[in-house]
Amino acid sequence: GGESENLYDDDLNVFVRLGSDYNKNFYEYEVPLQVTPWGATDPWMIWPQLNDVDIDFEVLKSIKLERDRAIQANPNLSRIDRYRKIVDGKEISVVGSPNLGNVRTVMIGIRNPKKLSPQDPDDGQPKCAEVWVNELRLTDFDERGGWAANARVTAKLADFANISVSGNTSTIGFGSLDQSVTERNKFEAMAYDLQSNFEIGKFFPQETGIRIPLFFGYSEEWKNPMFNPLDPDIEFDDALENLQTQGQKDSLKRASQDYVMRKNINLTNVRKERRGGGGKNPQFYDIENFSASYSFSETFRRSINTIGDTKKDHRA
Repeated sequence: GGESENLYDDDLNVFVRLGSDYNKNFYEYEVPLQVTPWGATDPWMIWPQLNDVDIDFEVLKSIKLERDRAIQANPNLSRIDRYRKIVDGKEISVVGSPNLGNVRTVMIGIRNPKKLSPQDPDDGQPKCAEVWVNELRLTDFDERGGWAANARVTAKLADFANISVSGNTSTIGFGSLDQSVTERNKFEAMAYDLQSNFEIGKFFPQETGIRIPLFFGYSEEWKNPMFNPLDPDIEFDDALENLQTQGQKDSLKRASQDYVMRKNINLTNVRKERRGGGGKNPQFYDIENFSASYSFSETFRRSINTIGDTKKDHRA
């Protein structure tokens, strides 16, 4: 403002609005502005530190979680209403269901606060000011690391069976050294796989020549997301903690988890081998001329988009 203009500290606010749209789903961060004294030459007077806009994404998300808890406790509250909180002298508010993982609009604006009551210190007058906003920066990335492990066990049961079991797990943040922060795991994964081969024919006397090769396989894998898929900028553990009952937590966990189960059973080339001796001439209808095979496979999967998907396949 000019030297003769009636402009004082806290007369105007600057706000930054982040969201998927301008008016229904956004976070807003608002700072009261300090006036630069007329004729100032000291950089700290020209750019008062109190005017700095320092938006901590974690604070934005924590206020959205607080708002959601308030709605659970009071059904009369609504997500479409603005929920406000003062943090370190800055007003932070949330409207609707904004998502920092999908910010489509950034609005920077100046607001002349309303005079809400006769006791309000604001003079209720229009203002004229020149406001500079610059140097948008992103700092302090979440660079947490993770770990992963693999294990495998193989057992041979004489000449009757071979059994192999493998398992693996990896945590959120796991990745290779050359991967950037955004390329690392955004999920926690666990899986195991059982593969086995049996010769059931070993239970019959050897002279019968019966061969029954059986394969059995079973595997399961789970993926737990880093972020709540229904509220994608809130970490999943925080979303679970924000729910009131264990039933709600179990329901969200099951719905959000990626789960796959695979089962396979194969009987391949079941047959009776011909044994020498006996003086009998082979005939085309001999049981030894025939073999049988049967396979069964089942796959079940569920995810945030699918309650359940089962596929069964029989072949003979």
